[in-house]
Amino acid sequence: DRKGAFPEFEKILGSHSSRAYISDNLITALQKKQMRNSILSSVNKAGSLSRICVIEFSQNISPILAAKKLEMLNDIEYAEPIYHRYLCWIPNDTDIGYQYYLKNIMAFDAWDEIDSDSTVIIGIVDTGVFYEHSDLANNIYVNSGESGLDDEGNDKSSNGIDDDDNGFVDDWRGWDFVSSNTIGYDNDPRPGNPHGTHVSGIAAGVANNNNGIAGTAPMAKILPVKIGADHPWTTSVERGFEGILYAAISGAGVINCSWGGSDKSRAEQEVIDQCVALGSVVVAAAGNNNKKGRFYPASYDGVMSVAAVGEDDVRAPFSNYDTRIDVSAPGRKIYSTIPPYNRYSYDTTYAEDSTIVKIDTITTIVAYDSWDGTSMASPVAAGVVALTKKKFPDYTPLQIIEQVKQGCDNIDSLNKFYVGNLGRGRVNALKALTNTNARACIIKNVRVYDENSDGDYDNNEEIQIEMDFLNVLAPLHNASITVSCIDPVLSNRPQFANNTSILGNMITNQQVSAPDKIIFTVPELLPYNCVLDFEVAIADADGEVNKEYFTLTFAPSYRTMRSNNISITVNSSGNFAFNDYSSNNQGEGFSYKKGENLLFEGAFMAGISSSKVSNVARADEQSKQDKSFKFNNILELMKPGKIAAEEANANFFSISEE
Repeated sequence: DRKGAFPEFEKILGSHSSRAYISDNLITALQKKQMRNSILSSVNKAGSLSRICVIEFSQNISPILAAKKLEMLNDIEYAEPIYHRYLCWIPNDTDIGYQYYLKNIMAFDAWDEIDSDSTVIIGIVDTGVFYEHSDLANNIYVNSGESGLDDEGNDKSSNGIDDDDNGFVDDWRGWDFVSSNTIGYDNDPRPGNPHGTHVSGIAAGVANNNNGIAGTAPMAKILPVKIGADHPWTTSVERGFEGILYAAISGAGVINCSWGGSDKSRAEQEVIDQCVALGSVVVAAAGNNNKKGRFYPASYDGVMSVAAVGEDDVRAPFSNYDTRIDVSAPGRKIYSTIPPYNRYSYDTTYAEDSTIVKIDTITTIVAYDSWDGTSMASPVAAGVVALTKKKFPDYTPLQIIEQVKQGCDNIDSLNKFYVGNLGRGRVNALKALTNTNARACIIKNVRVYDENSDGDYDNNEEIQIEMDFLNVLAPLHNASITVSCIDPVLSNRPQFANNTSILGNMITNQQVSAPDKIIFTVPELLPYNCVLDFEVAIADADGEVNKEYFTLTFAPSYRTMRSNNISITVNSSGNFAFNDYSSNNQGEGFSYKKGENLLFEGAFMAGISSSKVSNVARADEQSKQDKSFKFNNILELMKPGKIAAEEANANFFSISEE
């Protein structure tokens, strides 16, 4: 039961309630879809998704801390906060009136390579779509199961019956998961924030109608899935992953997500896994934080992550960058459809907000604007994915992604400080469609062994790496790998004793283990918790195949003690269990006999005066750490110790005494 309260949660959360993370009708629709598609049990996660629930509480406790405590209870597989997701756009008032990006990615030439019939659906999981727009109306997907007349002569789109038995009543042109009406959803996915309308035009605006713009994939159909509130200026995203799953179940071969956040969720990854199993390619914006790092859903396994470049193919100054990014696409001054600012349509229940104008939608409406953001780059790439899926209908989602990546134009020379962090290059629609012998081999697993087997990669220590590879596309002949460190500013790079291995011949979808270990020595004097990126160049007898990446952390300022059936992580400034409170990703916690973690927060505290306590525990804001102590050297482990089987020795001091 995913509703009501849980007595065992009372001590942690106080008064609380629960609800399903994925609604019952979506679970039922997923099960029916799986049965029709005969999806194997190894990827059948409907049962798993049905066990996930959302807990809501009013007690003043950080959701991060609450999740850590709940995770320690019996029968709880995992607990995590619901992370904030937001739109990835940077609006401006510039109206250039031209779509330079279509020429840059050779879209016009690509259209000549495929039939113009509409067989690919792009799910625009966003803030809603102004489907009356004259440059969108003819490309809006219409659900045939909820259209036409029923047996009694009533219009299926408004008869109040779930005619196609998918769990959603009258969803004839998409669904609104965040409606302002009393039940919280409806079958009218009009905006909301104009963001989703702009994204829709970029992906699949109508072409050759003597009006406005053309989408990147103008022969595709747009499935509107609204996951934003009705207010025109809100940037919050709600129920986004239900929206993604709905799009996949509804037959969207491509799903665009121009939104996200920096926190990772296991539940969200489960949803993505199921969508990929249904055959959908999920494309997502890499984020507009102008920093190196992961952004979700873009960085989830199975998702195509998209960074933004300008007309000159130089990284857009707002775009995130990381080795997890798959491709780049134009994301500056992108001209596309919008609903006119004075002509939005909203539910009447939202009329209490005096800033909202209820409009007459009878008149044909046309409006456009030019915006910046990875939100705009993502639908450009999603359009290329739709074209590729049209050309290669039998390809798996992974093969489609790799086909698009292999067709990219290399932009490394224009982005010398971001090599390996902007994906394979800027998307090129023509190359993606015409390269019928594309080669792509990817890393499946990386196993790392350090010299003293303690799992910490310290200065001067020898590291050995084993890797598995999957050949995704055309067969490879005499394939090989070469590994290098690509940090652009590191002066003392790892010294390799061996950085190559031969993979041999590989047929399509074959997975092999590299027979030779990659061996290198960690450089001296690396800064604490130094994160380095490694490039794996894959080649065969015909030349370069592609490049893959993995990341390792060196000189960690924490260690894990493992003696007498007890394991505990301690760091150099007085923390126990984890180094990075409150994310708690660095470390193994505290456990007995390799059991579950028993401690989510431990910290040394010292009263240094009558009015001050120095510590590295939680700060006034629970989700942040008080950092009163500073250390000069990494703590040392002694095994055996002087009085115990294993001891740790650390020297740190209060910053106020410095």
